[in-house]
Amino acid sequence: MKYFTEKELQEIAQEKSKKITIRTFKNGCSSDDPRESTSEERENIYKILYAGLLALNFRHGKEYQGVLDACEFMGHMFLPENTNSYDTIYRTLDDFYRDNK
Repeated sequence: MKYFTEKELQEIAQEKSKKITIRTFKNGCSSDDPRESTSEERENIYKILYAGLLALNFRHGKEYQGVLDACEFMGHMFLPENTNSYDTIYRTLDDFYRDNK
């Protein structure tokens, strides 16, 4: 995996934390709608993504599945209840890993 400096990882996390995906239900069907995150959401998304990026970078992608799963779980814990943490956290980290391995 390509190596990134901490500053580069901070910038990536900062940029990616600007969006959140919210899951709503209408007539029994789910709808996932991305939107701009609030400042509080952005702060929490940033922390989770930055931690995940550091782990992926430090371990050179080893145990990548565990890192993604743990970060997605943190999203369930620290983001609003209706957040789709799979799209907001897991896929963001997965895309980063796949683009840089």
